[in-house]
Amino acid sequence: MIWQAALAVILILLVTVAFPIWLDPYNVFHYDNIRFNGVEPNQIFIKTRYILKNPDRFDSFLFGSSRVGMIDVSKIKEGRFYNMNYSEGLPQENLDNLKIFIANGLKISNVWLGIDNISCFTDPERHKKSLMRRFYPMDGNLFKFYLPYVNCSKAFRSLDTILGAKKSDGKREKDFYATGNSWLSQEMNLDEKANRPAWEKHYAPRFGEAVKEIKAIADLCEENGIKLKVFANPLYIDTYKKCLEEGYGDFLDELAKVVPYYDFSTIPQTTNRNDFVETSHYRFEVGDYLIKCLEDPEEPFLRKQ
Repeated sequence: MIWQAALAVILILLVTVAFPIWLDPYNVFHYDNIRFNGVEPNQIFIKTRYILKNPDRFDSFLFGSSRVGMIDVSKIKEGRFYNMNYSEGLPQENLDNLKIFIANGLKISNVWLGIDNISCFTDPERHKKSLMRRFYPMDGNLFKFYLPYVNCSKAFRSLDTILGAKKSDGKREKDFYATGNSWLSQEMNLDEKANRPAWEKHYAPRFGEAVKEIKAIADLCEENGIKLKVFANPLYIDTYKKCLEEGYGDFLDELAKVVPYYDFSTIPQTTNRNDFVETSHYRFEVGDYLIKCLEDPEEPFLRKQ
């Protein structure tokens, strides 16, 4: 009876561990075989691990929040770019990404960094508790990183979402590994109900910290011979006005004193609702326009002290 009880305990433990790993709502155990299952994948971990396993495939990177996910990096002529965007991508995490890549011997030619209100109003500490945003461990300890994901309760709670998700045709997965962008082949319909400024309750100003983080990225790029271009994302006019009310203009002014950047905050497209999917994300056509401006030797929209 004792051995039977022991066997039962072992089987229960195996299932308890195996089920969340197999279901893997956030795709952290399937970094090389992502499945868009209705749950937001932990893109920053997946992309970092993918790049480290394929260090020679790309020589340039675009960093930023999900807004830069509307930039088709395959159209950039300056290098072999991969789009490292993810939900609420932050400068501190982008800095850590670069440190990891450089420490692992990646040869990087170009870095483009997109910033916006998320960059200076969101505390990176919040992401440490978010399973969809937990960062790749700086010390490389994947066992410790994976522990919160081996959770049967959380896996079961995601079942309804996963079972109800529309089956992927495989194009999103292909685009994800080719460019870092999973929306290239998807139809981005205008959300006419989204009329409020894109603003979250947890936003709180951290202008000084954000400026220092972006300056640290600039310094790291200079030290390693990496060409850096920083740009402020276009913001829909209502969202931009809300940002200014909260002090966003002060952040942009302070940044210009230490790091030159292209300011697309108020390009003509920002007043056209049809150029935005909702009040947060611009369309791919706007992203194409940003590429054109960023590759223009005349450097339109460049702002510096």
